[in-house]
Amino acid sequence: MKRIILVFFIFAFLLFLNSEVWACTCIRVPPEESFERSTAVFAGRVVEKEFSKSIPELILRGYSSADPVKVTFEVSEIWRGPDYKTIVLTTAVSEASCGYSFREGEEYLVYAYGKENRLETGLCSGTKLLSEAQADILAFGEGKVPKNPGSNVPLFSNLFMIIPIVVALIAILGIVKIMQRKKMK
Repeated sequence: MKRIILVFFIFAFLLFLNSEVWACTCIRVPPEESFERSTAVFAGRVVEKEFSKSIPELILRGYSSADPVKVTFEVSEIWRGPDYKTIVLTTAVSEASCGYSFREGEEYLVYAYGKENRLETGLCSGTKLLSEAQADILAFGEGKVPKNPGSNVPLFSNLFMIIPIVVALIAILGIVKIMQRKKMK
């Protein structure tokens, strides 16, 4: 009887130790369907990858496979979407969360979705190395060379992060000044 109870507790303990594991599973669709589902379709070379969390955030909050990575592309050809020589988008940092693992310097055919200034892509979007995208490009026909020298993300988009910092600094300086005046009296 003791063995049965021991086995039961060991089994229950192992069951509680086990946590759920989810992985990304994609259904392959034809290039035309990926194209129709996308806000932007373009060919480009990855010029920069920027992890969204800073070192202090990683230490305090940890790492998640779903954390976003900002990827900047130098665009060579566009079939759909914003007409810029530079396109910035995000993807999850890990393929476990359906993120696409872009490598700097490599060229890709990218299928992206979302608003023009907040594009995203993922493992299931149809995005692939440009060298493996001949069938897709044949299905779309010839694209166009981007004309606008800027980016799909406006310069002032980071302003919303800067304004609260500036307001907080002004408030701190004001409090320090008030405290200094009180000490002088």
